[in-house]
Amino acid sequence: MPPLTLLSINPEETLAFTKTPQSNTPSKILTLTNDSQVNVAFKVKTTAPKAYVVKPSYGTLRPRENQEVQIILQPQGQGADVSVSTHRFLVQAVPAPSSEEVPREQWSNFATEIIQSTKLNVQVDQREGDVSEAKTNENFRSTANLNVAENNVITAATTDTGAADAVRDNKKEFDDLYVRLTSFEQENKVLVIEKQKLLAENEKLKINSSSGGAGASAAGFSVVHLLLVAVIAAGVTFALNNLV
Repeated sequence: MPPLTLLSINPEETLAFTKTPQSNTPSKILTLTNDSQVNVAFKVKTTAPKAYVVKPSYGTLRPRENQEVQIILQPQGQGADVSVSTHRFLVQAVPAPSSEEVPREQWSNFATEIIQSTKLNVQVDQREGDVSEAKTNENFRSTANLNVAENNVITAATTDTGAADAVRDNKKEFDDLYVRLTSFEQENKVLVIEKQKLLAENEKLKINSSSGGAGASAAGFSVVHLLLVAVIAAGVTFALNNLV
């Protein structure tokens, strides 16, 4: 088979997979680019088909078009009895009559002389440092959760303090209102007593008014005085009703 010139690939020689404690199925992206002026059909094959998932494994690229091929290493391809270093990938390319995909079964119709190809090796690295990194991330998440819990406690305490302040303010307003109400009640009692005294005095003046004009004049003055007291008493009663 002639060397691959229709396509450029990245990486060019080795597919390097990196295993981490967080993932036992590492993956690698193989980028194919059509460098020619014609449509190019491609196919990606491996010597260990059960050990890898290749998506897509075949297709057709228009001129200057590229395609990312995802290659996933499966757990069954990583056992102690498996030598990954012996695995190989084969990328094949051939000019296509159109931009339509060329089915796998039609590749057998192409002459071997026109199918270009290149091989890639496989390498698997183990990243031990990710264990400590994972622990660091876990500690960071634990610290973040602790900070959130502390903030919730502070918020709850602040809310309780605000509620207590509101209760104290309401109690103070109630106490002030009670003092004012008590004062009005006492003033009202005094006015009632004064009213009773004036009524009694007025009765006496009515009796004495029959004896002369001076008595009538005195009676007139007492009635005015009585009316003023009655108006004041009514005002106090109205204020008490509004407070209640």
